[in-house]
Amino acid sequence: MDDPVPDGRPLWTLFFDGTLFKRYQDYLQSHDLTKILNNRASAVSSNSLPSEPPILNDETNWLPPLGSKAMENNGATPISRMTSTNSDNFLRNVEKKRRNRRTIGCVVLGILCLGAIAAAVALIIHFVFVKSKEHVSNSAPIHIPGSDTHHQNLSGLVNESRRLGITTISPRHSVNIPKLENIPTITEGDGRPQFIPLKPIESATDDPKLAQSIEMKDMYTTIGSSGIFSCSLRGISEWTSVFIRGKRKSQPPGIFEYILTFSGEFSLKGNNSDMVVSHKKQKNIKDVSLDDVLVYIAYTDVICGNQDTFTCGVQAGGETESRTAKVIITVDPAPEVNMEIPVQVIEGELLRISASWMAGYPDPHGNLSWSTYLPGEDTPTDFFTDAKTTWTLKRYEEKCETVIDTFTKFEPKLESNGTDVIVKPEITPVAGGEVPDLKITSSRETLYVVPEIHCDGFTNDTRIAHPYTCTKFVRCMPDKMLIYPCPEQTCFQENSKQCN
Repeated sequence: MDDPVPDGRPLWTLFFDGTLFKRYQDYLQSHDLTKILNNRASAVSSNSLPSEPPILNDETNWLPPLGSKAMENNGATPISRMTSTNSDNFLRNVEKKRRNRRTIGCVVLGILCLGAIAAAVALIIHFVFVKSKEHVSNSAPIHIPGSDTHHQNLSGLVNESRRLGITTISPRHSVNIPKLENIPTITEGDGRPQFIPLKPIESATDDPKLAQSIEMKDMYTTIGSSGIFSCSLRGISEWTSVFIRGKRKSQPPGIFEYILTFSGEFSLKGNNSDMVVSHKKQKNIKDVSLDDVLVYIAYTDVICGNQDTFTCGVQAGGETESRTAKVIITVDPAPEVNMEIPVQVIEGELLRISASWMAGYPDPHGNLSWSTYLPGEDTPTDFFTDAKTTWTLKRYEEKCETVIDTFTKFEPKLESNGTDVIVKPEITPVAGGEVPDLKITSSRETLYVVPEIHCDGFTNDTRIAHPYTCTKFVRCMPDKMLIYPCPEQTCFQENSKQCN
């Protein structure tokens, strides 16, 4: 009803030009409403006037009569035409607006549905494609660097190694391989470990006399990987045997040796189930009077005990010629540093705080440093100025670990109560000065110092509360004070003198 009529006025204003409104005005002028309320019978001032208010019927209409001035003024369309033509237009406009609203709603709903379908498709692609890719990566075939071929079996590996004459490994996950020159010696003392480089095994530079070439290279690998370590001898003549030897560190320990004779017979000792040893013999391509021999060790699941120093060579006419290379296991550092503060922290008594970190293998990926922060301070203090701090670095080949141990000794004071002690790793930059992105968590502990007079007035083996925490208690002896921890999830009670 708010839509305008053709003369621009709202449709509801036509009510005031209709006969119903005019009769209602006449009715109000000829009747006293107060008397009607008090006495309906005496309210009529004239018997000729209607006693009831006008109502909408056949004689009255809320619209003006057809052809009246109210309908024709200002160029208004007569009611007959308005009800036939313009009313239809009005209804069509209303229906059009409804259709537009329905169309907009359908479009918005369609967009939302398309978005939901796209999200579902993305999730399906992620779980089907990415997960399957991870599965393929974890079970990927062994690949020899320098080759464009991947192999699923040892036969393919042997042929490719024979063609390339190289040593290779294919780890199951990427690893930063350190250079052998950076492996430190075992050091111990009051200062930080001295990283004295160990020289790698120097390959012979002179030309071999019994063979045109003997090629064997160091192999870097990680625990759990698979790969092949090979020795290629080319152009050998009048040879008696070809051999590869090593010293096994895994169980059972002992000498590993593989010998191949000119007649094709071979012997093997010291081999484990995680190693497959074999050879390939063929005529030299350039000179058929010479032989080419490939001896290889295939590892199906590398363990720490597979690291070894191998010697590969040839024997001919009572002479021996050989080359040496290593299988080197690399291990990433532990993700966190371990620090231990003794329970017994008493004012003036010598305190020893220790920390340990498996810094990787064979190279340590960094070193450890100490720092302290007083309560409420954001900058480190010179707390360890008077402390004696020691570092030790040891490499455990049987476990493939290089461990840095450090400890500091000092006499705590009450002023240091509440101090945070932090041990954090300092990662060593690799070649080019870039620092590896290793997520190593530092260790942080708070120091609570018990006053030396805490047991004054208590003797005869008396148990009293720790001044700062109920997870510990103090045992006062005649000549000393001892501090004990309560069992986990218990608290020392003064009344019972026990941890409950």
